[in-house]
Amino acid sequence: MKMIYMSHPFTGDEERNTKDARYMENLLLKLYPGSCVVNPLDLFSGMTAEDEKGYVKILACCLEVLGRCDMIFMCTGWKSSAGCKAELALALQKGIEVAYD
Repeated sequence: MKMIYMSHPFTGDEERNTKDARYMENLLLKLYPGSCVVNPLDLFSGMTAEDEKGYVKILACCLEVLGRCDMIFMCTGWKSSAGCKAELALALQKGIEVAYD
């Protein structure tokens, strides 16, 4: 089963970004039937990023999960997100397949 990591901005407008990410998750499930789509915005929703330490911990968890995936899908807005850029950098370093919205 192909594991697809969904890289989507979170900070800025967390409520809207979470809603948009869920929409993209459903779209990816249709585009890649039989795949496992990983949506980190939901996966780590129980963790808080109220300060830099919390943000770094969440990003570290995201990168750990990404390292186990076969593909990363870069959602709209990724260019303005430091977290998404870090995820893309790791994917390129590890030779993970990259797709763009």
